[in-house]
Amino acid sequence: VSEEAQNSIKAGIVRTQMESAVSEEAQNSIKAGIVRTQMESAVSEEAQNRVRAAIRSEIVHPTDQQQHEPTAPDSIDEVSFEGVWNPPVRTAAAELPPKLEDLSGELRQLLQDCFERYDLDRSGNINSLHELRQLCTNLVLKLDLEMSVEEIAERMADANGIVEDPWELGKFAGWFVPTFEVPLDWVPEDESEEEDDKDDEDLFAVVHSI
Repeated sequence: VSEEAQNSIKAGIVRTQMESAVSEEAQNSIKAGIVRTQMESAVSEEAQNRVRAAIRSEIVHPTDQQQHEPTAPDSIDEVSFEGVWNPPVRTAAAELPPKLEDLSGELRQLLQDCFERYDLDRSGNINSLHELRQLCTNLVLKLDLEMSVEEIAERMADANGIVEDPWELGKFAGWFVPTFEVPLDWVPEDESEEEDDKDDEDLFAVVHSI
């Protein structure tokens, strides 16, 4: 074999070895890529499993915060107001005290007669708790209100300022009628003079028991 042929053969062997080496390197790269992909897939699957486990755990065993979080009712009928204090609704009209002209003629006359009778110092107004107590007690009897002496005293509790700020008839009527829940259209029942005298006797007994 000529020297040229030998050199060609050697060059071919070297080239084959280089191609083999390159092929092996490429295979190794491919294998490394496959392994890396498998590892990433395994990690991703593991992470997904952890997420699924966490979700299942929250559903089966909710946290304390989730257990106590209120849920909105489906309708107002499901809302319970038990134990909740609801203040009375006061309208603008209800806050205004009644005027004398708002009362029936019979009630207005009764208030005026009793007012003048128990204005003991003839000052034209009620300016002491003693006068107010006798006036209210007499009216409770005249109006036939079912009320004890203690209840009368309770309803008078907000009238302590009467000494510093005496009440004339209109102011007294505006306080007494709603405080003692007297109907604005009150009219007296038919009663004899004997019953009037009995009311006065009852008043005397009540006043002297206070």
